[in-house]
Amino acid sequence: MYTTSAGKHAIHAAGLAVNQFNLTSAANIRTAVRPAKQAALAVKASSESTNWRTGYFTGMPIAIFQNWLYEQNRDWVFAEKTIAVLWCLEFPDARCDYAERHHYVASARTEYNAGRHQSEPPAIPSIAYDRDGQPLTKRIKRPSRPSARPVLLHTNPKDTGAEKEISSALRGSSDKALEQLEQGPTVKMGDLIAAEGREIPTSTGVYTIWLGTQLLYVGISWKDPRTTNNKNAKGVFGRLRTYYDGRRTNDFMRSLGDRFITPHLTSGEQTALAQGTLDLDSQTRTFARERLTIRAYACAGDEARRIESLIRKHGLPAAGLPLFNAVAQG
Repeated sequence: MYTTSAGKHAIHAAGLAVNQFNLTSAANIRTAVRPAKQAALAVKASSESTNWRTGYFTGMPIAIFQNWLYEQNRDWVFAEKTIAVLWCLEFPDARCDYAERHHYVASARTEYNAGRHQSEPPAIPSIAYDRDGQPLTKRIKRPSRPSARPVLLHTNPKDTGAEKEISSALRGSSDKALEQLEQGPTVKMGDLIAAEGREIPTSTGVYTIWLGTQLLYVGISWKDPRTTNNKNAKGVFGRLRTYYDGRRTNDFMRSLGDRFITPHLTSGEQTALAQGTLDLDSQTRTFARERLTIRAYACAGDEARRIESLIRKHGLPAAGLPLFNAVAQG
């Protein structure tokens, strides 16, 4: 259970303290965090945070807090960039520079309204307000495809050396890739064939596989199909097609079966498995097609290798390490 009573009043006080500030730049947003914190601490001095992913005043995980704040803001009517200040305040060690990426307040709201932000869609869509509490609905357009949600990348004075190294790497060309691979549009595994060459590239690139909001696996196709003698080579799509086909002949499908199929077999199915009469491939294939989703990012083979290595070692900003193929850190 999250602590929200005193935390709610602290966050409200913080927003009131800075809502009329001139928050026209990332620098102004960062400057506003200090008076916002002073106002919040006057209401609630103790912290509820247990790690960088949980809020200082409410103890809520990042996405849950963001959704909660959209709902509270129906009454508070804080401006968009005030919301960004409150994100910075509640998650001071987040690996995202919310001040720099204050536009994520709008894009995360779009995801929340569509039911794609770790919650069901609200009955009444959340909207944005200006500093005078006037709705900005006319300026907000709902995209036909999912918008990117926040990429939680940030180096701050409390970062460890390792975190600074990660953040430095992510602020390069990988930034767009990580956003796409964690927050971009998804394709259901069962719809893979129809997505060939569209959402799923037939070139080199990186892909992530998800069970709901849980990151299962990150993989790549690094060899340009045009340089191979394999006429059936189709880059990222070709890799994913082996999972779609459902044979447990690769690490991903074996891991999927071992973790999500075999442990839930009935006693009769376990007997059939021992006797060699149970089609485990079929059950694994059905589970994959019905339950899993995919995100993909097209890039050169060398970049694909670098991005995959980064995610396997350090995880995605919000989702963390892939369940199946994280690299153990010694």
